[in-house]
Amino acid sequence: MVGNTVIAFAYVALGGVRASTYVAFLKDVLMLFGIAAVGVGAICMQYKLSGGHADSISPTLPLPSGSSLVFAITTILYQGIGFYFQPSVTPYLFTARSAQAVRRAMIFMPLYMLMYPFAVFATVFALRFLPPLSNPNAVFFHVAGVLLPPWMVALAAAGALLAGLLVLAATSLNIAAMMTRNIAPGLGRRHPKRAINLAVILFLVLALVATAHAPAIMLTALNVSGYVGIQFASLWFLILTGWPASARIAGLGLFSGAGVAIVLFASGVSLGGVNPGLIGLLVNCAIVFCPLWRGRGAVRVHTKKDLL
Repeated sequence: MVGNTVIAFAYVALGGVRASTYVAFLKDVLMLFGIAAVGVGAICMQYKLSGGHADSISPTLPLPSGSSLVFAITTILYQGIGFYFQPSVTPYLFTARSAQAVRRAMIFMPLYMLMYPFAVFATVFALRFLPPLSNPNAVFFHVAGVLLPPWMVALAAAGALLAGLLVLAATSLNIAAMMTRNIAPGLGRRHPKRAINLAVILFLVLALVATAHAPAIMLTALNVSGYVGIQFASLWFLILTGWPASARIAGLGLFSGAGVAIVLFASGVSLGGVNPGLIGLLVNCAIVFCPLWRGRGAVRVHTKKDLL
């Protein structure tokens, strides 16, 4: 883990933003290829295996159905929205050369959601035909090793490693921007490179310690960040539709949606298996787009002179 931390820091320090952009395409291709290959292999193998063999090994866990299936589908929908509108994705708008460049880059983003059905197929295959594993996180690569030739398993592993590296790099760059712009702007103006390196090092050390001693905290933080970050979609909906809502109403909807999602997640209450984040987003949009605010002149129309 220490070695991985050093590699991640070297990647950010030497490559910067452009390195992540160049490698992201290769990472996406490898990930989609590997997960789709395992999913298709699992489907084909289930048809080939005889019914008697399928009955001889009972599933270690119940197959997805009911609320579990609803949760999977609503999660795909909610995260599909997040691929366009969560804060960690939208900064590209401020550096894009044109609207056409943004369109070309983002139009294929929902294809990421193809990973989920294929991953479900691989999991169902493991539950039906393979003995239980001590570490559930190893299920995917265990199924890949059973169904695919070694070179395809290696490509899938390469995609997973690149994905982890790029997520660390992108998050480190976001933390560095917060350090230089918000937390320590004075240091950022005088010594920008030193401030960036300091922020990246502190973040990577914190991630290393948390992963080694409290991995559940990292998973909880990931869930909470998803429940909060994608709530910003309502603000983008306001921009795209031109709906007249004040900043106060927009903020109320944002905080209400995030609060509902976090409360449902923390309490463990299930509303038919629907993803808590999606419920929070619906509450958020209901507040922001309430017709009661429409006729009050909440939005001031800016002229070209105002913007200049």
